[in-house]
Amino acid sequence: MMSKEKKKDNFVLNKEPYNKSSILLTGKNFGCGSSREHAPWALLDFGIKCIIGPSFADIFYNNCFKNSMLPIVLSQNNLEEIVEYSKRKEIVEINLTKQEIKFGNKIINFQDYNAQTIGIVLLWLSAFLTLYTAYDYLRKGIDHAISEDNK
Repeated sequence: MMSKEKKKDNFVLNKEPYNKSSILLTGKNFGCGSSREHAPWALLDFGIKCIIGPSFADIFYNNCFKNSMLPIVLSQNNLEEIVEYSKRKEIVEINLTKQEIKFGNKIINFQDYNAQTIGIVLLWLSAFLTLYTAYDYLRKGIDHAISEDNK
């Protein structure tokens, strides 16, 4: 959630089309110095769900999974290909089940996450969707009850 501070217009994640991005492309050792979960939370507040980079700080990397964010480690060459493609402002797709990144007519496979890791990400995502669905259901029920009271 954004603070009451004015948005910085020159910040890349506040500019079109990046303000709608859910994938963040990073440099080496991303998250270094971020030993608390606040770093993934801040990225989640911007809508980031997946971070792709050549390496991550260990604590940050693990905090990503705890917060249903997927960190993907790629070689510098593969990352640079995606960076170049992203300049076209076209879609980059992540398929967790197939463990692949698709952009244009190219597919890059990413590191082999074990079933437990994928399970944790899917479990957190499932829990979030369940909570959201419950919230949405309750909200609709409340809206319905309010509209019934106003008849």
